[in-house]
Amino acid sequence: MRSRKKWRSSVAGRMEKAGRAGQFEEIAVLLPELERHFDLLRAKMREETT
Repeated sequence: MRSRKKWRSSVAGRMEKAGRAGQFEEIAVLLPELERHFDLLRAKMREETT
């Protein structure tokens, strides 16, 4: 789980860096990747609570 968190932080960091540089196309490319991992995390959390 920790490595996934680190990975998400990395993607979020890349998105932030791209935003500061005005590279909005890069954000658009990275967003689906971040959403995919968020969905995996949400599914894992649901598993653990049921």
